[in-house]
Amino acid sequence: MIARIRRDDGITTTELIIAMAITAVLGVMTLTVILGLSRASDASTERSQSASVARTALESWGSLLAVRESPELDESADPSIETITADSIVFYASIDNRALDSSETTSPTRIEITASGEGLVERRFERDHPETMLTERHLVPNGSLSVRAYRADGRQIALPSSADSPLTVSQRAAIDRVTLEVTVRDERGRSYSYGGANDVPTTSE
Repeated sequence: MIARIRRDDGITTTELIIAMAITAVLGVMTLTVILGLSRASDASTERSQSASVARTALESWGSLLAVRESPELDESADPSIETITADSIVFYASIDNRALDSSETTSPTRIEITASGEGLVERRFERDHPETMLTERHLVPNGSLSVRAYRADGRQIALPSSADSPLTVSQRAAIDRVTLEVTVRDERGRSYSYGGANDVPTTSE
């Protein structure tokens, strides 16, 4: 018996189209996974950077608030907090005002923490001229500030939304503790809050 060899006609057009379609689908799926991982990595990096910036600012401001002092260095004088609202605070801090060879201190430094443009700034003023700004540091880009004040017994003090309705001297004098919460927004509009009651991150869309 003579065996006959069948001719191989190769891949048909239909098979080629199907193979190309499968390859395209797999390519799209692979690209989607890669882009998803890349976005997740970018978001994680951005969130980590935001956390570092916010926590650094909060640590600095917390240390300043811990040394609040009346501008007149007198317990019966004006309160250490000059103005305070739900999103800003101006106060006096006892920093860099003690000589190494003397127990005497000079006037405390006037400090303002507030929003400016798209972020949060810290302004320091000249000790002998508290209306003259000495430095301005932009510490938290794309950030907003939430300020809370409490009495010594733990009760929260209602703060005005703007400086147009300031607290009275007695109300400011009653403030025992101040907490700050910084909220940072990322490029996709998501917000992460640090400080205050949550040392973070508390996320909101």
